[in-house]
Amino acid sequence: MEKLFRKISDKVLLQGVFIRTAVPASSIILMFGLYNLILRNYWMSVAVSWICGCVVWYLINNKYTFINKRKRIILEKYILNTAVCNFAAFGLSRILIDAVFIGGGGYNQTACDNSAIVVGIGLSTVFLYYVQRLRGFARHSEIASRNPDFTKKTCDAARKPTVTIIADDGFATDYTSLKEMVDSVSKSYPDKNIPCCIALQTNVVHRLRGMALEQARYSQNELGWEYCCHVDGTNLEKIENEEAIENKIRDSLKLYAKFGLDVNNIVYCEGGNDERVRRIARKYFNCGTTTIGSYTGNDPNGVNTGIIGSFYLKRWALGSFYQGHGDGAGTFKNDYKTAVERAITNNGWLIFMLHPNNPAHDKVQQEYFVQTIKYCIEKGVEIVTLQQGYDIFGNAVEYGDFLGSTSLKPDQGFAISKEGKISVITKKK
Repeated sequence: MEKLFRKISDKVLLQGVFIRTAVPASSIILMFGLYNLILRNYWMSVAVSWICGCVVWYLINNKYTFINKRKRIILEKYILNTAVCNFAAFGLSRILIDAVFIGGGGYNQTACDNSAIVVGIGLSTVFLYYVQRLRGFARHSEIASRNPDFTKKTCDAARKPTVTIIADDGFATDYTSLKEMVDSVSKSYPDKNIPCCIALQTNVVHRLRGMALEQARYSQNELGWEYCCHVDGTNLEKIENEEAIENKIRDSLKLYAKFGLDVNNIVYCEGGNDERVRRIARKYFNCGTTTIGSYTGNDPNGVNTGIIGSFYLKRWALGSFYQGHGDGAGTFKNDYKTAVERAITNNGWLIFMLHPNNPAHDKVQQEYFVQTIKYCIEKGVEIVTLQQGYDIFGNAVEYGDFLGSTSLKPDQGFAISKEGKISVITKKK
């Protein structure tokens, strides 16, 4: 009941209903009032009500929809579209109604004009609908800029097989494992930069087993690594109160800023996320990753392809928590290499999830890790941070709780990829 009420009372929904009813309603009332009470002239009533409708439309959309620098362009298109559609609609209506009344032999000017206005309104609505669909003067980008439910990202980068490496938690072993891999690979590929990511728990910095803050700053500022929000290690999905979820995120961001770290994305601790967590995360981050495709075992592909869900990105475990072996680990040839090959075959984005602090991530797994990254370089697979990967694979427009076109879980929302592909998935009951 609470969710239903929230949907019904949603501010954006109410604004949309208001915008789409205020203009036609005011125009219709004015048109009938002018004709029957003042002007008694069909075309003058239509023209005056159209001009007033344009003014109302502009004022409403100026407050809720426009981007400042595109106001004039959008207004000009609206005036042109409505002028052509109204002239055609009310002109055709006039002809049809005159034919009916004259043919019937009972011609009455007032009844004829009022009937023509009614038919003209209907025809105008139909004409405008198809013109707007064909010409699209109200673009998604302009709507998105004023709508907090939209996530909008644009980038010139074309899709290509891509890998991102994320080590969870921020223990000292996370940093040393990544640094050892980078140093080892650099011996074979000295000119290759390998940016990594660490999902940093705010409560492990400078504590027992935690990485030093100086290491975090150095790797971010000198090595180009990215640090992601991992709050304080709490599974946000298990928190019942939405305000408490948001406070966890806000408090973490304050600490990251105090640490001197730029944090733009979230890695859900224990993969814990639901509609509430994702909705709140959209306020603060560009994207979010789950553990889907790893030890949850419900997506054996594990590669982000198609139209992605920005806050429901899949990850593939490497070293520990490998899907095929429970809390165990996989092998380079049978597991990690094949994951990279899936990314190549599907032109997708593979996000590796590591937990070097886990005992399963031993020396053998560390060597597999090095082999995997070398294999990526040999095959020309781009290795990027989470933000860089999102810049490549992120959608042009994303609305609502969109989980991705290849998600096995139903969602509610839609997205438009940078390639112009549109995906709409309706939540199942």
